[in-house]
Amino acid sequence: MRYSEASGEIAVTVDEMVAFSLFHYVGTAAGEELLPVRRADRATRGGLGLPEEQFPVERVFSSGEHTFRLTAAVDRYDAEGRERRASLAFVTADDPQAPDAATVRAARGEAYLLAAALPKTPTEISITYYNEALDTHATVTESVSRKRLESFFERAATALSLYASSEIVRVTRRMPMMKRLAFPYGEPRLGQEALMRSVYRAVRRGRRLYASAPTGIGKTVSTLYPAIRAMGEGHCDKIFYLTAKATAAKMAGKTAELLGREGAVRTVLLASKERLCSQRGTPCREGRPCGRTRGGAREDRALTALLELGRPLIGPDEIRTVAEAHGVCPHELSLRYSMLSDVIICDYNYLFDPAVRLSRYFSLGGRYAFLIDEAHNLGDRIRDTYAVRLSEASLRALPIPEPTEATSAPAEAHAAREELLSFLVALAPKEEEIRRSLPEGLPTRVSALLRALGRLMRDRHPSISREMRTHIRAFYYETKTILDVLSAYDDGFRLRLSPSEQGVLLDTLCLDPAGIVGRCLGDGRSAVLFSATLRPIAYYRDLLGGEGEDEMLELNSPFEQENLAVAVMDKISTRYTDREETLSAVAGAVVATARARRGNYMVFAPSLSYAEMLEDALHRAAPELRIIRQGRSMTSAARAAFLAEFEKPEDPVVALCVMGGIWGEGIDLVGRRLIGAVIIGVGLGTPDPGREEIARYYQEKSENGREYAYIYPGMNRVLQAAGRVIRDEGDVGVVVLIDDRFATPLYRSILPDHWHGLSYVGNNRSLSEYLRRFWCRHPEDSEDEKK
Repeated sequence: MRYSEASGEIAVTVDEMVAFSLFHYVGTAAGEELLPVRRADRATRGGLGLPEEQFPVERVFSSGEHTFRLTAAVDRYDAEGRERRASLAFVTADDPQAPDAATVRAARGEAYLLAAALPKTPTEISITYYNEALDTHATVTESVSRKRLESFFERAATALSLYASSEIVRVTRRMPMMKRLAFPYGEPRLGQEALMRSVYRAVRRGRRLYASAPTGIGKTVSTLYPAIRAMGEGHCDKIFYLTAKATAAKMAGKTAELLGREGAVRTVLLASKERLCSQRGTPCREGRPCGRTRGGAREDRALTALLELGRPLIGPDEIRTVAEAHGVCPHELSLRYSMLSDVIICDYNYLFDPAVRLSRYFSLGGRYAFLIDEAHNLGDRIRDTYAVRLSEASLRALPIPEPTEATSAPAEAHAAREELLSFLVALAPKEEEIRRSLPEGLPTRVSALLRALGRLMRDRHPSISREMRTHIRAFYYETKTILDVLSAYDDGFRLRLSPSEQGVLLDTLCLDPAGIVGRCLGDGRSAVLFSATLRPIAYYRDLLGGEGEDEMLELNSPFEQENLAVAVMDKISTRYTDREETLSAVAGAVVATARARRGNYMVFAPSLSYAEMLEDALHRAAPELRIIRQGRSMTSAARAAFLAEFEKPEDPVVALCVMGGIWGEGIDLVGRRLIGAVIIGVGLGTPDPGREEIARYYQEKSENGREYAYIYPGMNRVLQAAGRVIRDEGDVGVVVLIDDRFATPLYRSILPDHWHGLSYVGNNRSLSEYLRRFWCRHPEDSEDEKK
């Protein structure tokens, strides 16, 4: 929807009318996301025997106090004679012969609305469903009357009018305020203006930006603020701020709340169903009945209540409270509120994970700006998300009731499972095998099983027990995810087939996430991917769906460079085969660092086993040091207790952590709470078959196999660990890197340019002298005054 002050009309698309009608009158199915249907493109229409040129449709109508203009098109309009027919074609992942009920509702809704807007009302509506993966289609023809179409149109218009006032306020009040929005922190920091200019330019031009911006620049406000200004000028309709962690989402929420304090910006912070739902187990995940309403007048009233709060930020607490008061589903309410919000803060999964992707936005795409925080995490998140397994054992364990005469659903499910099992068994290799392409027919058989399980879930025959239904439902969603991943399969994937005692295993390996990221970002208009450690930045642009013309921006730290000392111990090898031999030298470097100035230090080890060995060595070398160590599995309470140890300046600690683990990023120990970090090794990690396959892929693609699979990801862990030390403009600290590989040209090229005080030291005596000179320039008394 978009209000025009000049005409006084609200432009609306047909899918928006359908969506608002479904929300108001029907609601969404338990645990499901509303799925708009996608119209067939020009080439598909031609293949289906429909004209490539569509017939334009326009209707101006009033509802309540508002005037709307619907502009769309039908695929064919046969208006000759008394019998008139409107034809539409839709692309679906369903079986065209038996599309899902939600697909049918959306397709028929769109067809009815367009038919009612045609110059002469048709007597028939023809709807074609086309499945791209299966390359099959089916057509359904329905007789209609003018009275029936007009009644449907009026009901849709009534639902639409409920959102008109909010849209008018957005255009006439909030957007002008966004254009005039002042930067909330006075003078920008060094580098902040450059980042804001680049973000604004990317959103305005509809481009992509990859930005490496060190801690202290203020990345959250430096991306949100210019994007909001650009939105006020009409360069995007909605901003999605995507994060990898809840802590980053909270920070973004605080910034958005600050920017919206005068009423310019409306922001929602989305949370998962499990976090929002007060009912144990989240019933809709398990197929259990739930008394919460979805859609309808009650949800409309809850939405109005949220709007009446008048808060710039609505988060999980507000959503949960209002949902409880009105007896509606909190997750559905949060998604409804998001449709009236300017900024949506959410996890990566809402854009990149096919299982929880916000289909109401991204199935059809839109004029969205994506701000992707901590983008260095995105590649591995995609690889994990698109790694699925199909096993012979799980298929055989699926409980399907015996076929009966009362229903054909069990027989259909039995047949689909046996067909997929036979196909899978026929693929079984004698030893593990990696394939580049999907076996022909695999997606078709998985799709058939999914369709059969869906029908079985809806079957209410008494032979299907509650436990059986729960198991079937869980397997249905697992199978749906598998099919989603198989649908995304491209040259960047591999298929691993493995024999086992339980039968054949089929795993997908996502080696190159660029295609997936690129396609997902294509569902918006612009994207900014940023992090403190996008180095080397060209690697991340390649990994994360970028192209040669996309802008890259690298900024230096805004903090005083003299406040950080970086020492490189380049005469010690920490390779796996050398670790026992060099352990005492590493322990000596840690002791030298801790003795140079009393305070809290973090030591990042290549593994937990190494940390355990180092702990024993440190106790022998320096019994006066108070040492704590990261546990093998830490509860929330254990993590809180671990962090609390850094709050005792009178009793400092040397904390042994694992590089790339839970303490390697996302924590802020400002001031005297952390004054140094010792990083052991280059973060390569242990080779595994999956990582080796990534190396082979990139070696073939660009002759950068080892760099892309091991070196660049490893060095990101190093840079993230080093970034724990300087978190604020008053911080002073040291970073000690231990490994001879840091002296080689490749590794040196990855180290940040703003590490002004970097020095290569050959032994512990040289290290102690280097640190002594540094700390002499920063007396403890002056540091205490700063804090």
